[in-house]
Amino acid sequence: MHLKNILLFISIAVLIIAAFAGCGNSKNKPYCTLTVYTSYGGCGIDGQDLGSGSFSEDFRVVGGECFYEDFDGHWTLDPKGMSDDSVIARIVKVEADGVTVQVGGEERTLAYSSECKVASMYVVCDGINYDHKIRFSGYTE
Repeated sequence: MHLKNILLFISIAVLIIAAFAGCGNSKNKPYCTLTVYTSYGGCGIDGQDLGSGSFSEDFRVVGGECFYEDFDGHWTLDPKGMSDDSVIARIVKVEADGVTVQVGGEERTLAYSSECKVASMYVVCDGINYDHKIRFSGYTE
């Protein structure tokens, strides 16, 4: 019985912390959803097919956030283990008419539901390469 109470207390504490953490970034800031569509494929040094495919990832974003690309083509907001060279996109601001984003050293404003190609930070001659497209949706004040 005592262990159940401890586990219940820990579960409630985690839920409360998660609720506050989720609201902390977006308090009084508009946010939206960023969808990253990634396709990949490549050949090895001897010309063997290394496979191909695609995947997508969704992120809730606010202005000021910075995305990094890992070596497997996935995007993350967590800078741990990442260098400034792996910054693939910066969310400058989220507004009702679109999102201003910096990619490839260029700042552009994208209307909601429009797509934009984003070059991978890593290109290899004998291995898997990644191509990205981004789309913003679901503006919320």
